[in-house]
Amino acid sequence: RLHTAEEAEKAGSLAKEAGFKNIGIDLIYGIPGQSVNSGIKTLEKAVQLEPDHISTYELTVESGTLLYDHIEKGRLQGPEEEKIIEMYNHTIDFLTAKGFVHYEISNFSMPGYFCRHNLNYWDRGEYYGAGLGAHSFINGKRSYNTGDLEHYIQSLSKNELPVEGSEVITADKALLETFFLGLRKTEGINLEKLSASYGEDIQKVYEKQIRELQRAGLIETYSSSRGFGTSRVTSSGNNRMRLTRQGILLSNEVFIRFM
Repeated sequence: RLHTAEEAEKAGSLAKEAGFKNIGIDLIYGIPGQSVNSGIKTLEKAVQLEPDHISTYELTVESGTLLYDHIEKGRLQGPEEEKIIEMYNHTIDFLTAKGFVHYEISNFSMPGYFCRHNLNYWDRGEYYGAGLGAHSFINGKRSYNTGDLEHYIQSLSKNELPVEGSEVITADKALLETFFLGLRKTEGINLEKLSASYGEDIQKVYEKQIRELQRAGLIETYSSSRGFGTSRVTSSGNNRMRLTRQGILLSNEVFIRFM
């Protein structure tokens, strides 16, 4: 990001002065050199701006980037797992104490301000993509536009769609996507509805993975919207499944089990 912290703070204040009623802030944590205390101060400063929505993303160091190269060569220290976990746990506790709803792994909002755009993705809804490299998902088919500007312009000048590639999603893949995208939401998935939609008992399809993850304390079933660690998770009639607090911390490990 090219802006400074001061510029970001000013932008938030100006947005409020301009009359915007729905303001969101995106934060990245786990950056090289960041201490737990500095991460906490950043979060507290963000809340002071009174946003309606906060997204917190762990830094992903992509191969081929300058940052990746510096870390590989020891010029910078990479993200430390223990610090990342501590910051993330503090984020959940701090924001929920301030009235934010933790509704997805990386997302928090004031009641009534869930991001409908992102929820559409997690609910596997359809969407059109317009522009260079944009992705679309319509009628069970996922497609993406070319990332080459010249090719993009040429296609449009010929009244052709600038689509570079597409994939028809199979029923098995659709079930898998619906399952793990739904688990990104803290309310999890409705097992009965999912099984009815695809004509398969989801708990039998992924019986081995579910059993292993339950034993590891990473997922749980429940019968209503209750907090993490409820004593009712083993009661009969549980029709929902979600990640536990520990499962949220290790969500990538959970999702890999179903790939």
